[in-house]
Amino acid sequence: MGRYRTLLSIQIEHEFYAGRACPGVEIALTGDSPGIVRRTGLLLRPWSFGSGLDVLFDEERTDALCPPTDPGSDDAVSALWLEGVVRDPRLLLVTEEGVFRPGYVPHFDGERAVAEDDGRLRLHPAECASADQAVAVERAERLAPPLFTARLPVGAANAEALRSRLASGAPHYVARFGARRTYWKYYLQGEFLDRDLDIVDPGNGTRFESLGVVSLSNGAKALALRSTSPLALRERSTQHLQLRDRANGGRPLIARLPVADGARFSKESVEDVPCFVSEIYVHG
Repeated sequence: MGRYRTLLSIQIEHEFYAGRACPGVEIALTGDSPGIVRRTGLLLRPWSFGSGLDVLFDEERTDALCPPTDPGSDDAVSALWLEGVVRDPRLLLVTEEGVFRPGYVPHFDGERAVAEDDGRLRLHPAECASADQAVAVERAERLAPPLFTARLPVGAANAEALRSRLASGAPHYVARFGARRTYWKYYLQGEFLDRDLDIVDPGNGTRFESLGVVSLSNGAKALALRSTSPLALRERSTQHLQLRDRANGGRPLIARLPVADGARFSKESVEDVPCFVSEIYVHG
């Protein structure tokens, strides 16, 4: 056994989570990849933080990653097939709508990866994965479909070609998922009912519209204000929304309003279009 070196790395990022470190995803081998790993002596090293995987190879077994003399041999190695197994059900709730379609999941091919400024290889053309950007594959019959499937090249024409390819560092792939966006709807109760109020975002210019006084399911009344556009959900939101009193020159009543809960939203009609809405209750 020789010294082990990194052959490739893959990590999963998600805009909902702080630092984009995506928990709750196990990157697993699929298809004939377990057999390839056994034949070639590859080692898999899952990351201890976030969701990532390093694939390492034995320098003394480099030839195992190169085509055999017999072109028809079953020992030919070209790529590893991986899938993202979801361990935290909340992950699907906070992922951007439209990434998944019934019966399909995003599929990534390492040979089509796009280089990012930091040297990593993004596994989809746009900043985040989507059903439109990625090749979709049919889901296997299982209780929980994978977050994605991926094909990552590992073979080389010969040992020298492999060493040359890794001379500048092993490829580091990244798959990035966007956060779900919802309309944020504030229900202002108590002393707020009879006031002319507005919600202001001093930094980002997010705007809210008043829906007037509405009745809640428990019979109580509330002044409802809803964002005019969907806002991204975040584990630690950077939204700095203020409740202001229009009648007093826009004086702040609440310097920083609570933000939407990433796992709690419902669907309702916004301008006759079904949309996801996060409800936030504020008592005055």
